[in-house]
Amino acid sequence: MDKKTVLGIVGLVVLFAFFIAFRVFYQQGAKLLEGNTPLMMGAFAVILVLLGFFAFKFTKKK
Repeated sequence: MDKKTVLGIVGLVVLFAFFIAFRVFYQQGAKLLEGNTPLMMGAFAVILVLLGFFAFKFTKKK
């Protein structure tokens, strides 16, 4: 398998796990983003941007 296929499969597994975890916490009535400071939200955004950048870089053909 090439890198693009492996990255796609791993991405789908991570997305599936995220939706399961979100549903479990949401059904329990947890407020997922309560109590986070703006600094934490900014750090979360930076992490997501970096993950997107690396995913794009690995899937880009040379």
